[in-house]
Amino acid sequence: MHERLAKNVFASDHLFPDDTPVPVLDPGRGRTKTGRLWVYAREQRGWSGPEPPAAVFVFAPDRRAERPTSHLENFKGVLHVDGYAGFESLTSKGDVVLAACWSHTRRKFYEVAQATNAPIATEALGQIAKLYAIEAVVRGQSPGQRLAARSAVVVFTNGDNGMAISPDVIDQLMPGDHPAFKWLDHSRNVSGALLDWFRARWQQWVY
Repeated sequence: MHERLAKNVFASDHLFPDDTPVPVLDPGRGRTKTGRLWVYAREQRGWSGPEPPAAVFVFAPDRRAERPTSHLENFKGVLHVDGYAGFESLTSKGDVVLAACWSHTRRKFYEVAQATNAPIATEALGQIAKLYAIEAVVRGQSPGQRLAARSAVVVFTNGDNGMAISPDVIDQLMPGDHPAFKWLDHSRNVSGALLDWFRARWQQWVY
């Protein structure tokens, strides 16, 4: 049953991978060790996809990048990921696209806001909330309807300019000139590391 489920799930063109630590018996040592349980979920109800929800779990002894690389060796499509660098190598053949998770992005700005009370980090949370609001409205609608609604939302304002989450904007603007980066550059105290992290994954967030 597990083999058939895995075959069905990995044949999908959109998956949500994740992993969690699990205790594993370590015979002879009188204690447990930590393994990883990888999950690959299919969830298309958000965009009225044709396939039913499903998930397959795969055990691995660790979190090394070779684990998801092996599990997904025949996968082609979009992976909705959390920023784990181990997924990056899957894009080398050009048939896997990474779509980054905005919840993980928000968490990083939230941590900065809590630690430093930086106004720009607080503003980032407000801007991301705009995306959340539109997603709540379009959840379950067709991809075309969702794209149209997202393209009408302006976030990460920079003076009189704004950024709409749309392919047209991305095609016309290089990342370094994009209003989102100009907006962040107004305050380097958000942390250079966070800014670099955000830039490096830009195409994954606007996929």
